[in-house]
Amino acid sequence: MSTMLSNALNNPDLDCKWKRFIHEGIHPLGMRKEIVNSWKRSRSRGIDPYEMPPVLNRLLQLIYWIGTLCY
Repeated sequence: MSTMLSNALNNPDLDCKWKRFIHEGIHPLGMRKEIVNSWKRSRSRGIDPYEMPPVLNRLLQLIYWIGTLCY
C-alpha cells in the first residue's frame, strides 16, 4: 500500500484535500510545501496513489504463483 493511501486511510481530511487538489486543482491551505510539491509532481506525472502500478501487480501475481508451487 502506498504511503499516501496509508495516510489517507487514517486521515479523511488529508484524503479530501488530495482529491480536491487532483480533480479540481484546489491547492490545500496550511499544508507543508514539501507535501504540496510532491502532489504537484504526482499530478504532472499522472500518478494515482490509489492504483497499483502494473509492474507491481505483475510481481505480486508471480509471488503468489511461486507460493502455490511450494504446496
